[in-house]
Amino acid sequence: MKYLYVLLMSSGAIFTQPAGADAFKNEPADFRGIEWGAAYADHADELNLVRTDNDVLVYIRDSEKGQSARNSYKKIAYRFYKDRFSAGIIQTFGQDAKKRLRRSLVNNYGEAVRISRRQELDAWDGEFVQIVLSCSQTSYCAAEFMSKEMIALEELETGTPVQVLQKELE
Repeated sequence: MKYLYVLLMSSGAIFTQPAGADAFKNEPADFRGIEWGAAYADHADELNLVRTDNDVLVYIRDSEKGQSARNSYKKIAYRFYKDRFSAGIIQTFGQDAKKRLRRSLVNNYGEAVRISRRQELDAWDGEFVQIVLSCSQTSYCAAEFMSKEMIALEELETGTPVQVLQKELE
């Protein structure tokens, strides 16, 4: 009976935490200057195509290549669905880069919610944007910034779940 009481009291503490305890602060209206849902044509002069998959086109900015190396980013990519901006991806490799990326996300958006206990998979879930940070044991990390509206539209139109990060980006 004592154990049942402890279990009930501890579960009650979980449900009585303030609603905003894990709130996503500073939800971004854009990713590195490109607003969610922006037309590709508005940014065509600064983007270079790196991957095509039906209605999904992935681009990088040449201007960020050197900047990425200085900040220990392996790659920064921009994903468009039917010529509308839907997601941004930051990839890193190495323990120091992994720590800097995680620290930057926490400083900007608050603490994440751990999605998986067995792997490093964290999320910030806002009203309009979701950020997912996934890191492997080899210290490779990817932060995916996704427009909920654009991803929902793509899933509705294609009838399949969207997988933002593809192996070809690695």
